[in-house]
Amino acid sequence: MDKTIKLKIFGKDYIVSFPTVGQILDIESLKSALTNGTYGDLVKMNTKTAVNALDLTDTIATFSVLIPGLKNEIGSYTELDPFKAKELVSVYLNDFFPWFNEINKQLQDYGKS
Repeated sequence: MDKTIKLKIFGKDYIVSFPTVGQILDIESLKSALTNGTYGDLVKMNTKTAVNALDLTDTIATFSVLIPGLKNEIGSYTELDPFKAKELVSVYLNDFFPWFNEINKQLQDYGKS
């Protein structure tokens, strides 16, 4: 599996590499910070709005770390237009996450080559 992926976000192409260990930790820390420490509570709620908030959080945290220049293109994530946020989350869920998840599954298979 390729360790990089090309993502088209708001008409611009970005080449994104699979995160390093440090970047994975930064992403997870940012998820907690963005939700004021309530990420786990949102997961437990399992309501439509909580799931949407988690998708936004995952997208913002991941792209903030892996595509730092994206913030320069769109400005503040918290001020982002909801329709643009939808497009951003769509790229995350439909393009980035399946690629990331496939590599992550391979990495979690510790006892096997």
